[in-house]
Amino acid sequence: MPLFKTSYDTTVGKIFDMKKLDLSLKEALITGSLGYRRLGVEKIDQCAAVFVIGGPDENNIPPFIHPYLIQNYKGQNYLISDLRLFRPNSREFLTEREFELNVRNKTEYGLSKSRAVLNLLWLSDSVSSLRTRFSFAGSVFATWLSQAIARAYALDFQEQMKVTAVGMYYYYSLFTTETRLTDSALETAVIHTIKTTKIPASEVYSLFEGLGEIKGIEDYCNEVKKVVENVRLRDFNLAMLLTLVRNTWYGTNSKDLISVALEHPPTWISIVYATATERSYKSSMLYKIVELQAKRGNGDEFLMNYKSLMKETVVSFEDADNEIVFKDFED
Repeated sequence: MPLFKTSYDTTVGKIFDMKKLDLSLKEALITGSLGYRRLGVEKIDQCAAVFVIGGPDENNIPPFIHPYLIQNYKGQNYLISDLRLFRPNSREFLTEREFELNVRNKTEYGLSKSRAVLNLLWLSDSVSSLRTRFSFAGSVFATWLSQAIARAYALDFQEQMKVTAVGMYYYYSLFTTETRLTDSALETAVIHTIKTTKIPASEVYSLFEGLGEIKGIEDYCNEVKKVVENVRLRDFNLAMLLTLVRNTWYGTNSKDLISVALEHPPTWISIVYATATERSYKSSMLYKIVELQAKRGNGDEFLMNYKSLMKETVVSFEDADNEIVFKDFED
């Protein structure tokens, strides 16, 4: 499967026309200070995460939802995120430090910033590290999809476990350019599938051997229909899947984030962390799944790894109050 570099490279993300945005961002990189506005995020390789926060040189930039990648521009790569939605109520332009100290909606601001950090790492040589450190997110992903599908199509427990297994295989396929899992990638998927579903190893291997090539979310939908062999799923496709999952989580631009997260692990991992740690998401369907999976293990490890990764990558400003707070699971 192709590695989807950003949310705009995914099946759903490709529907956006980015020509005007691309031009306006390049103009801002030339005429203003956008290229240096990193909010403490360390540059990785030749790529810098930079942020639109409403400077005077950014008035012509249209609003955009996902981190946008500009490659090899003046010899530099830029991953650009729009944070103007969280801009404090001020008529004057704020410095980076002032912006972060007074930001509106700290919950979603933290999600947006950490999402940019994960996407930056995704563009480097850290893909396998993200897969290993955040395997908990894979279990949540597979369970999340299988529960939504099973509920809508009245599947029995065994059928739901098969859908979970397909979801696990698909999730790990997102971390490789191959269309089939082999060697260590296959073994990793098998191990986590057994742990999540309790399906015997021989059955997991047999199920995975029968799967076709995975090139994107539409292939996942087709494999679910093939594996379950239930006539009720005959019309199951991507459009139906989007309908089933878009209301399982909420927040600003939640439907857009959930849609691209189906093919973009950095977005998904950041959503799982935010859901696990922020009270505002506690009544969502996704929170219940995160909570259940956390009780089965790896939840604390996931949180610890997430916090550690952010501390390694984000340099805080001098004022301690400016630092993003990474919480533990809510009681």
